[in-house]
Amino acid sequence: MTPVVRCAGCGADLTPDPDRRLLRCAHCGAANLVRGRLTAPVGRLRPVLEPKDLPGALARFARRADLARTPAVAASDAIWIPYWVAPPAAPGSPGRAAAETPDPQLAERPLPAAEAEPLDEATAGGDGGWIWPDTRPAPGEVLRYAPWFHVRLSLGGREIDAWVDRVEGEVVTAEPLNPERLRFSPRLGAVLIAFAAGVLLLGVFVPNPWAALAASVALGGA
Repeated sequence: MTPVVRCAGCGADLTPDPDRRLLRCAHCGAANLVRGRLTAPVGRLRPVLEPKDLPGALARFARRADLARTPAVAASDAIWIPYWVAPPAAPGSPGRAAAETPDPQLAERPLPAAEAEPLDEATAGGDGGWIWPDTRPAPGEVLRYAPWFHVRLSLGGREIDAWVDRVEGEVVTAEPLNPERLRFSPRLGAVLIAFAAGVLLLGVFVPNPWAALAASVALGGA
């Protein structure tokens, strides 16, 4: 007997297919993630950044991180990470990863400011970068796929892993990146020069108490 599976959106019957994990409801059009008899609404956030936009996103990251130069991209792949989100799943809602993430920093993230769009298996199966959920949702949670780039960065003779949010351009690195060299700030330099000049000037007009004490001792001995 075929198990009864109902749309998480409208409750209409769905025809399960053992070879498919995503089913679109013919009645309301909602995309459903199917796990046994459990269904959950699923959507994806529309990506804004394409591979050609990576250099610009990394240049902005380098300026914010005060790096001496922009990291070079050694390799990059698109990945889609699933998050369970409690409705209303508005932009900025906290999401918890529905599967193991490539980096612990990606396990709990606020959703980027983008509206979710329907998702079907034809779209999700277009490449190998989709991570399928391996956990169950809490009551009422919906599934949202967030697009990322997994990037291998080359910086200062070493390579590190990084993840670039394809909606807002945020860069998350597997390890902290310190500036390759201390960058001298003209404003800080002016402050240091003024401070040094003030100390020298103070020495001219204010007698050294230790010198005065030594002089008094010498006169007393005479």
